[in-house]
Amino acid sequence: MIKKTKAFLIIFFIILIFSLIFYQSNSSADAYKTIIMKVYDREGNKLSYEEFMDIVTNGNRGWAENDMLFNINDYTIVEGWPLYKDNNGNPCFDFKGSGIGLSLTWMTENTGYFNLFLDKEGAGFSKSETIIFNYEAALSYWRKLNNALSIREDYKPSSNFNKLYENARYYINLAKQVNKDSLKGKYGQIALDYIARAYELLLYEYGIQYAQRHPSQQFWWGVTIDRIDDYQNVLNSVSDLVQNSTIDGWIRIVFDEFIPPEYYDGIVSYAQKKNLHIMGEILDSCCMRLYSLEDFKSRVREYVNHFPDIEAWEIGNEINGEWLGSDVVAKIEYAANYIKKVRPNAITVLTLYWQFGTEDIPHSVFQWVKNNLRSELINKIDVIALSIYVMNSPLGMAFDEVFQMLHKYFPEKKIMIGEMDYWYVEGEDIWWWHSNTEPVSIVRKKFCKQMYASALGYSFSLLGGFWWYYNLEMYPPNDLWQTLNELYKEVHRKKKGVSRR
Repeated sequence: MIKKTKAFLIIFFIILIFSLIFYQSNSSADAYKTIIMKVYDREGNKLSYEEFMDIVTNGNRGWAENDMLFNINDYTIVEGWPLYKDNNGNPCFDFKGSGIGLSLTWMTENTGYFNLFLDKEGAGFSKSETIIFNYEAALSYWRKLNNALSIREDYKPSSNFNKLYENARYYINLAKQVNKDSLKGKYGQIALDYIARAYELLLYEYGIQYAQRHPSQQFWWGVTIDRIDDYQNVLNSVSDLVQNSTIDGWIRIVFDEFIPPEYYDGIVSYAQKKNLHIMGEILDSCCMRLYSLEDFKSRVREYVNHFPDIEAWEIGNEINGEWLGSDVVAKIEYAANYIKKVRPNAITVLTLYWQFGTEDIPHSVFQWVKNNLRSELINKIDVIALSIYVMNSPLGMAFDEVFQMLHKYFPEKKIMIGEMDYWYVEGEDIWWWHSNTEPVSIVRKKFCKQMYASALGYSFSLLGGFWWYYNLEMYPPNDLWQTLNELYKEVHRKKKGVSRR
């Protein structure tokens, strides 16, 4: 009896010990952890919470606070607006679990604002600690830049890239060697600037080189036509843009709200005569809320039946935008099903809007995808496109990881840029990219060149582009038109070879 009692007590205590360990483990996982961030500028001056947030919001000229905690595996949102000020005036945030990253808009001296995904060098935050923000950001993007290089073994860098890369390496190493926090922050921010410039140049140069080495890969060189004024001369200029290619030229026709399809007979017919491929945008995002579900269904049937030879249909534009109104998913599901039923050879395109932290959480791009796109719908979509307006929602060197993440979500689909522009209205509040003083004369050309070239560098990409205000900003052919034309000619100048910027 005594032996049995002893054995029972031993088993009891073993179970108790394991239960305590399990409880403590779970309690630890559920407990909040805190990251305190010391932030510095390029001169090594420590920034207060208010000064830090002034940069993040571009002095409240961008949108409001855009900080988000995200899951580093799928870029869904864990928590919105987590930043607060600690007792010493530092920005900090609390989180649970592990594999957590911090997203916000940040700025470098030469490239302006970009979307910063701070992910602890790919590991994510998992414990309480104090970090030097600029240094941590530099380490994260130094790793991302080197990963981008490692998967592009055939990249032939220019001397300009090599200089930027070596400068980034120099300041990263300098930041690692110093012990003073202010110097780590200073050198980290300088390194981040060189990394941003090098990363963008890598994407630009490699995109051209990749396209030259893969002449058989299909790329859509697209622009958006949003009106029918003078359409014959406009379409002639689009054909000239791609050197009168019968393969590469694409136009995206915006079919305006409450307009019958017959209104577009002339421009559609002439585009086909010019051997320009057409993507029909069933309805622009700003007008989706104006249509009930039944009215939208009627519009789909009306346009698809009227234009049996249109090659691609954009079933939803900027579909995760918070301004689209109700029944959004039901509308695109109907469009996809109807087109695949009556025009099975037509290409269906779904365009997402790039926003991450600059809006409410459910409409952040990857969160919306995870919450709304069922496999039945995805199976009826051929191309996933991304609408990019960086003055509304910065992107910058995060372009590569965002494009790769889209491919991760949609591994069987082609990915492309479905719409882009860098518009500017005098006095309008924006996050700036590359120049805070010359948004039209300099930035539009840089942005056009950078985005079209970067989107060329992926085996899963269709390019797209589809510059939004072609009629107003490129036609009649001007410097911006010439920028895109020169890029096209550079890509096609030789079938194989090395490009230099």
